[in-house]
Amino acid sequence: MAKPFDYSRWDNIELSDDESDLHPNIDKDSWFRMKHRARLEREAKEDEEKAAMAEADEAASRRVKELRRRLARLAAAPAGAEGSCADEEDEFADDEEALQAEVDELEAAMAKRAARAAEIDRRRAWNIDNICRVKEERTVFSTRDAPSLAAADYQPDLGDEGAAAEEGGAADAAAPAPA
Repeated sequence: MAKPFDYSRWDNIELSDDESDLHPNIDKDSWFRMKHRARLEREAKEDEEKAAMAEADEAASRRVKELRRRLARLAAAPAGAEGSCADEEDEFADDEEALQAEVDELEAAMAKRAARAAEIDRRRAWNIDNICRVKEERTVFSTRDAPSLAAADYQPDLGDEGAAAEEGGAADAAAPAPA
């Protein structure tokens, strides 16, 4: 059995030209332009925030990968070995607890950023700019031979009397006018 259509996505539509929230001291067109501009600015700010969060997540995931590699080397190295990590300038290079704490902290920050991005997506209202997208745009040309587009090819069929009238009209036009 097919699922019924889910109409809930239409519950959160933002209309910039909704007349129910007009301010009494501002004319209608100015109010609509102001609402549209405010919506575009808000969405641009949210997009910038999401891009910054994605960049921070990418940097954090690289750092977590590096820290996990260090933790694996520490686990594989003998317990009393000196210089088990190549990074001697890092004061916590051999401190397994500190490395694991940093990994946990980075993962928590990544989860918090992911929750914020999901919240932004969930709260974003549908509007004329994002309610639909063009999936495929193409131009199709007919492959069969098309008839000519000349006007002579599209003359109406007037029948016998129409043809005689047209011939007579042509003869009248060709005859010189009496002087």
